[in-house]
Amino acid sequence: MVPDIVQLEKKIGYAFKNKHLLWEALTFKSFVHEHSGWEYGCNDRLALLGDSVLDFVVTEELLFRHPCKGAGEITRTYIETIKNEKLGKIAESMNLGKYFLIFRRANNGKPLSISRYHLASGVEAIIAAIYLDGGLAAAKKFIVSKIIK
Repeated sequence: MVPDIVQLEKKIGYAFKNKHLLWEALTFKSFVHEHSGWEYGCNDRLALLGDSVLDFVVTEELLFRHPCKGAGEITRTYIETIKNEKLGKIAESMNLGKYFLIFRRANNGKPLSISRYHLASGVEAIIAAIYLDGGLAAAKKFIVSKIIK
């Protein structure tokens, strides 16, 4: 089943100029292995970049929001903000799992759910895709509105 990316763009609050980047962000390696001929890559590389963009934006935002906090306090807040468990929960709350293209082995005839690790990785890939498509300001807008709040 191919996800409705227009609906996803509304959900994340960003419309892609280059839809190829969004498709790549949604596609996991397991899906590519099971679907030969898939024209988009997988999101591994985007997740790596998205992690770095997320690190930068969260650190910058926390420094500006808490000018009197020390580095230790900022670091603790930072870790709580970006850890995979929280990103996974954010992805669940936005129901992003239904958009990710990942091979789901059957479990007594039912598809397996996507782990929070995969959800977090998918969010990082989406961040990278937004960054590559719209620049740092667009990525920051998504991160601040959906992750830091």
